[in-house]
Amino acid sequence: GLWLIAWGLYKKIVVADNVAGIVNRVFAPYDTLSAVGTPEDGIRCLLAVYAFAVQIYCDFSGYTDVARGTARLLGFRIMLNFNLPYIALNPSDFWSRWHISLSSWLRDYLYIPLGGNRHGKWATHRNLMITMLLGGLWHGAAWNFVYWGAFHGLLLIAYELCNQKHVKSELSLKNVVRGVVMFHFVCVGWLLFRAQNMETVYVFFDAIFHHFNSSPEAVEILKDLIFFSWFLVVFQAAQALLGRLNVMRGAPWFLRLNVWVFLVVSILGLAPKQAQEFIYFAF
Repeated sequence: GLWLIAWGLYKKIVVADNVAGIVNRVFAPYDTLSAVGTPEDGIRCLLAVYAFAVQIYCDFSGYTDVARGTARLLGFRIMLNFNLPYIALNPSDFWSRWHISLSSWLRDYLYIPLGGNRHGKWATHRNLMITMLLGGLWHGAAWNFVYWGAFHGLLLIAYELCNQKHVKSELSLKNVVRGVVMFHFVCVGWLLFRAQNMETVYVFFDAIFHHFNSSPEAVEILKDLIFFSWFLVVFQAAQALLGRLNVMRGAPWFLRLNVWVFLVVSILGLAPKQAQEFIYFAF
């Protein structure tokens, strides 16, 4: 329980809250409906999308880890809500790893009652799209959430049309490529989720694909992103390679001690001065 609380606080306070500054700095000029020109440093826009992927994951999974850890101290076991979602190999795999409590609820109380995959391909595709559209609307009555839900519905339909067999989660070049491609599809979804209007989405795509240049600010963003998230990446890579989330159990005591010291010192020393509310408190 204490480990889950510490790990959750680290993800929220050290990673998410600091990376939020990067995201807000880049997105802020486009959050209003006033037209802003396309930036010439598309790499900065791409890094901001990566940063938001890190922010929303650490913010949301961080607070659920704190909740799970607190419950564990009181003798209760709450279901796992995130299981390394960014190593997903396909859309179906992603939704079995991301926000598991919501995705399983949508499956059990929307997708299956609508008919699931029991009435042919077209009915299955319709049910997938309805489920994801309603999942998007669950986040709020705004068009960006509708587009986000529709985008993930299209991804699931496209994967269903490919009719691929179950992919084994093993370390191979083919799976690495699958994982990288899927991560970038998810990032496109996060751009739709974070943008306050579709003009912002257009500007970001235009900058990334037609003005893929660097800038001093882009370099600073990259440095900050690496500084605040490197340990998260290393730790979660270890979780993925070892095939278990609790890598602390069974590790040498000296390694466990160093990880604990690192987390506590990071939380105390790198917490931003201004507290950031949890993103999902809005939903």
